[in-house]
Amino acid sequence: MRSRHSVEEKFEIVMEALTENTTQAEICRRHGIFPTQLAKWKEQHPILSFHAGKISYTDS
Repeated sequence: MRSRHSVEEKFEIVMEALTENTTQAEICRRHGIFPTQLAKWKEQHPILSFHAGKISYTDS
């Protein structure tokens, strides 16, 4: 199953969740995702490198 959100969209949604003073539920409704999906993306965020539209896992 293919993701309907691009890497860039996922990054922007995670950044929105980390910086805005809105609830996780509101961000999820706005973007049409489930809270569990946002939680997974947030868990991955600190260990991901964002390179020219591609995400690659870091070794650390």
